Amino acid sequence: MTNPSRRLLDAAAKVLPHALHHGGRGGAGDRSPQTLTIDRPPAEVLSAFQDPAVLSRLLGEVGTVTSPAPGEFTWTLGEGADGVPTRLSVTPGGVDFLRGGPAEALERVEQDTEGGAPEAGAVPADALVSLRTRPAPRDMGTEATLRLDVPTGAPAFTVLYRLRALLQTGEIPTISPQPAARAEDH
Repeated sequence: MTNPSRRLLDAAAKVLPHALHHGGRGGAGDRSPQTLTIDRPPAEVLSAFQDPAVLSRLLGEVGTVTSPAPGEFTWTLGEGADGVPTRLSVTPGGVDFLRGGPAEALERVEQDTEGGAPEAGAVPADALVSLRTRPAPRDMGTEATLRLDVPTGAPAFTVLYRLRALLQTGEIPTISPQPAARAEDH
């Protein structure tokens, strides 16, 4: 990478610290997993991760998720960006959002000539978002491992952190200004 390009990325990272990563960690298309322990049962974590309203809250300012039909989700990452259609694939202990809609899914099945089942817990190559869960040690809840393969390099840890906060406290932490309840502020 050229020196001016590096300076531009460094400047952008200061303004958008959670949206850009470089230097070999977390860049566009990065599938590096992030794991976080959530003090909730795996079924509750997986259920929350299939709700488009919850997913949109977790993404915050990075994007939105809508569900035009059951099992279909559209991820829009960045203002004015085109949505990425995905279909939901639920496995024991995991949730995948696979690129493409139902037509692409049928085409892929017809092209699968090798057969055989994928390895348990394996992340499909066409997964945009993948969440795997397992019981945490010492009955401490659930270990949730998230992999994102998105063009914005959205940080998996931030999404998991927000999911944990939402499930454990009912709200997502924010540093946005909140209205005060003091009389002098009205």
